[in-house]
Amino acid sequence: MSENTRCSNVQVEGEVDLGTSNIFQPHVRIIQEQNAGPIVIGTNNIFEECVTIINKSPGLMKIGNNNLFNTGCCVYAGLIGDYCTISPRAIVGQGSCIEDNCIIGSKCEIPPNQHISKGTLIYGRNNSFRKIASTVGFVAPLHSKHIDYLVQVLPKYHPTRK
Repeated sequence: MSENTRCSNVQVEGEVDLGTSNIFQPHVRIIQEQNAGPIVIGTNNIFEECVTIINKSPGLMKIGNNNLFNTGCCVYAGLIGDYCTISPRAIVGQGSCIEDNCIIGSKCEIPPNQHISKGTLIYGRNNSFRKIASTVGFVAPLHSKHIDYLVQVLPKYHPTRK
């Protein structure tokens, strides 16, 4: 698969460079605000329902490869690395940098301009930090299967476009 699978009600505004093999479920919003820098999205990312990605900063917003953005999360970060999971209703503040293999837990909020190191898990009511080992070996095959499944199933239930 090389093309993106994008539901018809996905909103993309401004200078947004979409990589290949991404999945965009219903009501995803990817917006470059006026006077903000461009948004560059890598490959093999999954954007679930109602995900919001907005660049308000003058600099580039870059999203790496093989990330999972769960339902209702909001990302204003300057950088999201590879193999990250942004859990449901999490918020990543403007200008933040999330390195590779990070997990931001459900409803957690990363304040603006924070740097989250590689392999960090953020969880709990107080956004506690905990280092974890690299999970690429476990995540990669599952992520690939998840994408393959969504490519087959999404068009059956939602209008899609290229």
